[in-house]
Amino acid sequence: MSAWAAPPGILIRPLAVSDSIAELMALLHRTYTKLGALGLRFTAVDQSEAKTRERIANGRSGGSDDRQ
Repeated sequence: MSAWAAPPGILIRPLAVSDSIAELMALLHRTYTKLGALGLRFTAVDQSEAKTRERIANGRSGGSDDRQ
């Protein structure tokens, strides 16, 4: 497995307590809206703040989709 590096100027870090879940979800919803319109099912298209908090608490804040 090869390591992935963020592009220059981009910092990948763990979520901090001071980070706003509302702002994170707004960013994700804006970013994934076009993919959702194409019928692609990404959790970030419409996941709620409550579900995001739950997934973070359970260590599932990475890219996965458990909807079935």
